[in-house]
Amino acid sequence: MGREQRPASSPSPARGEGAAAKNAYLLTSPGFASRLLVNLAVVGAAATVCLQYQPLFEVSFAAHGWLTEQMMHGAHRMAWWSVLGLLSSSCCALQILLNAFSFGCAGFNTTLGPLRPTFIAVTLTAQALAWSVAYPRRFQWAPTAASTALATALTLLPEALALHTARRERRAREAAAGAAAALPALQFRLSSLGCAACVSKVSGVLNGIGAVAVHHVSLEEGLATVRLSQDSNVPQLRKLISAELEAAGFPVTFEGDCCGGAAAAAAAPPVVDGA
Repeated sequence: MGREQRPASSPSPARGEGAAAKNAYLLTSPGFASRLLVNLAVVGAAATVCLQYQPLFEVSFAAHGWLTEQMMHGAHRMAWWSVLGLLSSSCCALQILLNAFSFGCAGFNTTLGPLRPTFIAVTLTAQALAWSVAYPRRFQWAPTAASTALATALTLLPEALALHTARRERRAREAAAGAAAALPALQFRLSSLGCAACVSKVSGVLNGIGAVAVHHVSLEEGLATVRLSQDSNVPQLRKLISAELEAAGFPVTFEGDCCGGAAAAAAAPPVVDGA
C-alpha cells in the first residue's frame, strides 16, 4: 500500500519541467553574438595595448618574436590551431569520437560552452596575427591558409552538426507530409544530452529505426519527440527506442505520449513509473 501512496502534489518532472534549459552555445543561440563581439573587443584591445603601450613593448615584442618562430614550423602551427579550434568548438570533435564508440556525452559543452565566445575571439585574433606574420612572406601563405581552414572547420563544427541535424529532421517531416500530426507520438527524456554532437548522434539513432516516421531532438529541453508510423506496435517500439538510445550511450526515461497522438494515448498511457 505504501507504494501506491504517491503524493499528488509531486508529479514526475515531464516535458521540460524540473530541469534547467540547456544551451547549445551556437553562433545562433540567444545572446551569443553580443558576447562574442564583447570578447573580440576585449581581446583586440588587449593585443593593441601590448603592441602599442611602451612599457609593454619589449614584452610584447619578445612574445611576437616567439609566436613568429612558432608560425615558421608547420607542425607546431597545425597543433596550435587544432587546440584553439577544439576549444572554440567546445571539443565537439572529441565528442563525435566518443559517440562513435557509444560512450555518450562527456559534458565538454557544459564546461567549455560558456567560454566559447572567448575562445573564438582568441582564435580570430590569433589568426589575424598569423596572417600579419605570413603576409610579407609569400612562401608562408599556403601553410597559413591550411591553418586557417583547420581552425575554421573545428570552430564551426557545432554549427555544421546542428545544421545537418535540422536538415535530417526536416526531410523526415517532408516525407511524412501532412500525416505527421495524426501519428502516434512518444517523448523521451535524455538527461545527459549536452551538445550539438550528442543531438546529432541521438537524431541518427532515431533516424535508423524504420518505424520512426518523424523525430525531433531538443537539447534545450533534453527531450526527444518521436512520431511512429501508423499500425506500429507502440509498447514494443517504445522499448526498442529506449534500448537503442541506451546502447548509444544515452540514458533515457520514457515521458509518455505527447502532441495529441491518439493512437499513442490508447496504447501507452501517460503515467507510471516502471511502464
